[in-house]
Amino acid sequence: MTTPDDPFARPAGQPAAGGQQPLQSQPYAAPGYQAGYGAPVLATQNGLGTAALVLGILSIPGAFVVVGGVVLGILAIIFGAIGRGRAKRGLATNGGSALAGLITGAIGLVLAVAFVAIGIGFFNSSSGKTLRDCLDRAGTDQVAIQACRDQLRNNLTK
Repeated sequence: MTTPDDPFARPAGQPAAGGQQPLQSQPYAAPGYQAGYGAPVLATQNGLGTAALVLGILSIPGAFVVVGGVVLGILAIIFGAIGRGRAKRGLATNGGSALAGLITGAIGLVLAVAFVAIGIGFFNSSSGKTLRDCLDRAGTDQVAIQACRDQLRNNLTK
């Protein structure tokens, strides 16, 4: 019991220190009834969109190693398309990442194919044939191989 001049007394109905309400009894739910669970929450499936973005980014420098650019680019395109589909159905929240992965994967694939085409074009050109003939004649002689490289460099700078 508190006295009127008790320094720790508070008026009735005022919250206790720290903003807490005084303890009150809570009514119990009626027997046999439970609170509802609500709609199920589906976990987002963002893995493929993220994988598409990572693979797409890696496919661009991987295009210099043709197989890396082709494989990583194709995987990024596939994962990006699946990730975009999941985002459109509401199963994923990173549709932008999936689209970016799809685009960068396509860029990496196009670059790899372009490097192959440039390489084939070069080796079928007269400079490529001259280099091949020179290297065939050089065999394993490192001095002759360096002379072939120098000759090619001189032909390309003209």
